[in-house]
Amino acid sequence: MNGDFSFVNGTEFAFGYGLLAGFLLSLMLGTVFFFLIQSSINHGFKAGVSISLGVIVSDVLFISIALFGTSLIPHIENNQRIIEAGGGFILLVFGLSLLLSKKVNVNYPDSRLGNFAFFFSKGFLLNLLNPVNFFSWLAIVTFLRGAKGYEDSDCITFFAGSLTAIFATEVLLAYSSIRIKRLLNDKLLLRINHISGVLFLGIGCYLIGQALGLY
Repeated sequence: MNGDFSFVNGTEFAFGYGLLAGFLLSLMLGTVFFFLIQSSINHGFKAGVSISLGVIVSDVLFISIALFGTSLIPHIENNQRIIEAGGGFILLVFGLSLLLSKKVNVNYPDSRLGNFAFFFSKGFLLNLLNPVNFFSWLAIVTFLRGAKGYEDSDCITFFAGSLTAIFATEVLLAYSSIRIKRLLNDKLLLRINHISGVLFLGIGCYLIGQALGLY
């Protein structure tokens, strides 16, 4: 999951806010990011699109669990605040790890297979096995429901925008993979990591402050 969602102050623009959030989230520099670029270079644009589809399906799974799973939790006094505090703490830890990072290891996982099933499943599993993704979606669900009063229908609209932006951005990355790889030097990657860390810290602090009733 990156982005400061404090500007989300209504539900009428949920899809647009989701587009912006999805674009920010798609810039997270993880294994999927580099695998997408390298696979697109080695195996073509279709391989990148296949990976992107796998990522989207795993994100849909994460969002469904975060959105509908929390709906099944019995209502308990202060339950929402506990969830907000937990999500905020997780984002604080992740944000600090990004902000304090001094080096980004650029690894381009390669493969010898070129069929849709392989790249789709690879994108799905690489995204699915990263726990940060799930907790990021969970924190966003908590924020939208608790701080902004989104109903489930508004959340679904928001996430539809997010997934649209993620898929479009990843397809664009696959299409521009050769040029992008040339730009990804260590200094730029580290700077992006630090910016992402600040954004995660901001969201985490907001959620914890909301849980404590500070605003």
